[in-house]
Amino acid sequence: MDRGVSGNMRSLQLAPTLSISVLQSVVSPELNGILPRRATDLEKHLTTLIKYAYPSEDASIYTSLLSKTYQKDFKFIDEYYEKIEKITTKLKWTLGLSESDYKARISEYFYQGLDYMTKIEMAKQNLKQTTHIKAHIQEIERTIINLSRENQGNFNDNSHEKRFEQRPQDRERSRPYCKYHKTSNHSTEECRTLARKNQGNLNSSRPQNLVLKEPDFKSQLLQINGIISGKEMLFTIDTGATNNFISEKCVEQYKLTTTETSPTDVTYGNGQTSQSTRCVHTS
Repeated sequence: MDRGVSGNMRSLQLAPTLSISVLQSVVSPELNGILPRRATDLEKHLTTLIKYAYPSEDASIYTSLLSKTYQKDFKFIDEYYEKIEKITTKLKWTLGLSESDYKARISEYFYQGLDYMTKIEMAKQNLKQTTHIKAHIQEIERTIINLSRENQGNFNDNSHEKRFEQRPQDRERSRPYCKYHKTSNHSTEECRTLARKNQGNLNSSRPQNLVLKEPDFKSQLLQINGIISGKEMLFTIDTGATNNFISEKCVEQYKLTTTETSPTDVTYGNGQTSQSTRCVHTS
């Protein structure tokens, strides 16, 4: 990757009088060795240098980077777009993409990494082109910044005003950071250790449903669709029962995880009773 050749070489506005000999004088001896000896077309020399710096086998590296670039990791939409554009430009050089394919790839990866709620908002606004999506988000950003500035009018601390002017520092703060490990190797949202810890706390506080063998009753029942542990299923609700409960058949069918609990008596809406020693955590 990037073997000592500036990726901006092709985008420079070269003077008409610039000769191949001048090009050879500004590159290293190693790079001079790979330039075509008999070619008189400056474009061919530049293409050779770019292919050397960005070989085709590096395409998978840039594709992987693009698939891991998300809007949520950047403070402003401009920063996110610039990152996508920069990586896609290198992908263009490795694959020799045409200009139209290059722009299409930018749009594809830009939309792919947008936040889920952003995609919903863009669909509501019927915005499909990258330029329109970016402009809409920029307008929202400006509105938020202006509102924040107005709210800070009651404070005398100048540091609040400077925060919106020092954008380079904002960009530094937009890098991933884990509050739990106090490291920039990953973000708090991506921290697996913290996720496991929170999951343990969540299980202890989540609502419970007792596991019972389903009785034969029909009074005071309601049926609704719902989700338990990410699985959609049909619920039959006994509106007259003294406790929340779930059918033992349902637990076995959907392979739900149960935990032991103290014996609990349940009275159904029709007066029948049963006892449970297991429960299912639901959310």
